[in-house]
Amino acid sequence: MPLAPKSFRLIPKAQTEKSWASRRAPGRGWYNTARWRAIRKQQLTEEPLCRECLKQEYVTPATDCDHIEPHGWDEMKFWLGPFQSLCHECHSAKTRREMNGTSTTKRYVITGLPGTGKSTWVREHARPGDMIWDADEVGRTVFNMPNYPRPVNVAEAMAAMRNAVLRFVPLFKGDVYVIESDGAQASRIANEIGAEVIEMACDEAVRQQRIRARQ
Repeated sequence: MPLAPKSFRLIPKAQTEKSWASRRAPGRGWYNTARWRAIRKQQLTEEPLCRECLKQEYVTPATDCDHIEPHGWDEMKFWLGPFQSLCHECHSAKTRREMNGTSTTKRYVITGLPGTGKSTWVREHARPGDMIWDADEVGRTVFNMPNYPRPVNVAEAMAAMRNAVLRFVPLFKGDVYVIESDGAQASRIANEIGAEVIEMACDEAVRQQRIRARQ
């Protein structure tokens, strides 16, 4: 005797969204609702380029609607924002910075005048496999150039390399050490990657002696 075919009922979209939310941690299902998709679409329409990339003079299409201030699953903050448009890479980087306080990985930007011991500090603290950006080492290894002075085109190329490395930091699992002599740049980089600034200093006579020995 043939069996009757099974019947299927189309589940209303609103009910599907409710079920999704109930299966996840409170609030996570909000990202899968029609209301959030409408907010995201409006934000990307009003601001189609990544805001963070524009600060670095890159033109990158935005893909993510980001909460400028962490909402902490507060319903009012989640739905009302404020929002900004970011590319997926910058959005991931921002999320990583916000979570840095609970992360076991460490981020350092070491700054100070030449000869104050920045590279020595990194050698004493870094472990095998950590990420280290040392412009002096890159200049010697890649360009076979003395530390100072550097031709303008070499300095520009190294700045582009450094920025590329910084964009990879949010995806890196180990500790990160960035050596940057310029204090203002060091603060900017630290803010960008969620790092602690280590400012090096020493006696001026010792510093000059180190520079002469290096030359």
